[in-house]
Amino acid sequence: MNIFTTKFYLIGLTFFIPTILEAQKKILILLGSPGSGKGTLVEYCKQFNFTVLSTGNLCRQEIASKSHLGQQIEYYSMTTGLTPDNIIDEMVETWLDKQVESETIIFDGYPRTKDQAERLSNYLQTKMPDSQLDIFYLESTDDEELVQRILNRLVCENKQCQAVYNRRFTNSQSCKKCKGILIQRADDTEHIVRLRIAGFIQNNLEIIDYYNKLGIPVKRILVSNVTPEEVFERFINFIELETKSNKNSLEKNNEDL
Repeated sequence: MNIFTTKFYLIGLTFFIPTILEAQKKILILLGSPGSGKGTLVEYCKQFNFTVLSTGNLCRQEIASKSHLGQQIEYYSMTTGLTPDNIIDEMVETWLDKQVESETIIFDGYPRTKDQAERLSNYLQTKMPDSQLDIFYLESTDDEELVQRILNRLVCENKQCQAVYNRRFTNSQSCKKCKGILIQRADDTEHIVRLRIAGFIQNNLEIIDYYNKLGIPVKRILVSNVTPEEVFERFINFIELETKSNKNSLEKNNEDL
């Protein structure tokens, strides 16, 4: 395995990210309540050429296509705010089947229940047995902050872009990346948002407990009262530390041979 460092820049900060060649497939899961900044963190991570699984974006693409699956998703998103596991699982696995060449996949919004976590584990064992799983929890201590983030959220209507903005920090009505129109999602209402946050809290403890019992530690990143840049920096620090640990283990194994 060859390891070298790649330099990245972000708002005055410089990161040297270890890049692993000929490495096993990596699955990075982002757990976090609605409004915790998962989508924003994913945007920053795109400079690493990670393949991104966003269940929210996949759902909106299905709704826009007016498929049978999309009609089901739209109904649940506008009523209970939560689409049944089996519908999301089928959509995710169909997407994953097409990611044979992807080296690193970052999951935004999946799994959201223990049952989904178990099904994902079974899928990975069967279809991607050599994959390495890392779990990150974007932890918030202020639910009201999350509610306000979502109620002020704007997204690019371009289905190929879907960049996220906040009306508290932008006066523009168009996307900086593709010039698409910025809109508010139809399900970003206070009632639906509070239902989604309550559902997340109920399920997240079970997910974390499940992964802990599998021996997969969940890395916590505090997102309350910090900037997206600070969240990104903490995420990168975790990746750097893990890569160094893997390198040391590899060198030790080589010495033992």
